[in-house]
Amino acid sequence: MFSSGPSYAKLKTNLRLSINRLKLLEKKKTELTQKARKEIADYIAAGKIERAKIRVEHIIREDYLVEAMEVTEMYCDLVLARFGLIQQMKDLDPGLSEAISSLVWCAPRLMSDVPELKIVADQFALKYGKPYAVACREQSISTISEKLIHKLSVQAPPKVLVEKYLQEIAHNYNLEYTPDPQIMRESEWGADALITLDDVGKSDGASGGASGGGGGGIPQQPFSYPNKDYTEDSTPLDLSSLHLANSPISGGAFSSPNGFSTPNGFSIPSGNGYPSPSEYNPLFNGVQNGHNSPHPDNGACRQESTSTDFLATSMGDLPCHASSSSTNIPINGWAPRVLLTNPQSLTNCFEEFSSLVYAREPDVVVVSETWFSSSRPASQFQLNGYRLFHDDREEGRRGGGVAIYVKTSVTISMIPCETIIEVDIHVPEVKVPPELECLWICVGGNTFVCGAYHAPNSTTGKLLLDHIVNTTLDLRRRFGGDKIRIIVAGDFNHLACDRLNAALGVRNMVQEPTHLNSTIDLILTDTPDHYNLPLLLAPLHHSKHCCVVLDPKI
Repeated sequence: MFSSGPSYAKLKTNLRLSINRLKLLEKKKTELTQKARKEIADYIAAGKIERAKIRVEHIIREDYLVEAMEVTEMYCDLVLARFGLIQQMKDLDPGLSEAISSLVWCAPRLMSDVPELKIVADQFALKYGKPYAVACREQSISTISEKLIHKLSVQAPPKVLVEKYLQEIAHNYNLEYTPDPQIMRESEWGADALITLDDVGKSDGASGGASGGGGGGIPQQPFSYPNKDYTEDSTPLDLSSLHLANSPISGGAFSSPNGFSTPNGFSIPSGNGYPSPSEYNPLFNGVQNGHNSPHPDNGACRQESTSTDFLATSMGDLPCHASSSSTNIPINGWAPRVLLTNPQSLTNCFEEFSSLVYAREPDVVVVSETWFSSSRPASQFQLNGYRLFHDDREEGRRGGGVAIYVKTSVTISMIPCETIIEVDIHVPEVKVPPELECLWICVGGNTFVCGAYHAPNSTTGKLLLDHIVNTTLDLRRRFGGDKIRIIVAGDFNHLACDRLNAALGVRNMVQEPTHLNSTIDLILTDTPDHYNLPLLLAPLHHSKHCCVVLDPKI
């Protein structure tokens, strides 16, 4: 008698073989499409626009296929990471349902390129039953990734996307090309069917619609929101313990309840109706405007400890008036101009990056994939007129990392991380899990900026979302939800960030593809009415990520 059960060794082996083959195919197809772009540029130069459009459609389909392979690779990687659940549990674990159903669905569509996927799908059929496998192949199960379905669809790409590809190719080869104005009107704000954070309730695999926007892909464990709620009758928040440190200030001071010194004239905001649990403490130390001290260059949140004086600035000093945004965050007379970029190694294009920053003059620059390391430390990539804060990937792991550059003319308040203890005074910390590439800064006294990078094959998506949600809610409780602004920016790859909308009421301002035909470089804020539509700029160096500039209205 032959065993009707699955062979776990065979399943694991073919998952690994699938990953290796997918990586090779992704690289090969990407190189071929890069060569095809030169051919399209020749067509544009010769005025053969219609022929160029046909070739662009082929490139878009290949890009779609590459992205589908990337998502499939991530699912294989996730299944391997949680392989113990498959062996130990008879039923399908909810945290693996999207990955497994998607792999079974895509196997017949990709097996001509990746034959190992058929073996993987057959083993899953033996494990969970033939009816389940048939339902997956017929797409009658709701857990299949909508993004994967969209990327492997046979529909022609939208005309708007074709025009944008032609624009990009013409720009890269210094050619003149005027897109069809009738078609380009479809790309106005809100016209593209890209996934946005307003699409509450979509699954992790929600597709980006016709334009192939990002949002979805790697499945996450069930997401749980904090169970602490705001209550109007709660004890008013006492911000008398708020302290902003490390800036030399002359003059007398008075003592706060925590024993810290605060300059004369420091305005303590009044109670605002938010709870003030005893475990909530001040978050950050501050840096005086234009303070010329050395930039932090040894870890995510290193800070100087040269002074125990305090900065004479507080959120209570900032003028506020009513906002039209749904979250009622006040406009305080200033909002930061934000530049977001993923250069895919800042160490290889720092001069080009510097030119971009000096040309655009943003107040805050968020950089994903810095690639800082012991051989190329952050101290070598300081930017004149800006202060640098960074969270590097663990030593021994190549790539990654996130950094935030802030103008020296802007008030900067560090939010110290768990591992940094080199300070003169004890400061309760925002605990960023070490496996995350994430950094928090407060600018202008009331704008909290989170820079983050989520790698394509990372399994820490749920942890990152939980961290951002919990930290934001803590900040709102400590300092008043109507007194602060939240900005979250970074490369999130295929992480379903619409969860942040549901939990925090933030909106993604970036509505156009930033990486080929996917929207994965995001800027989310709870004050969207304070900003103009973002401007997308050409990628830096060899990066495939567009730069994003977000200008305030005020």
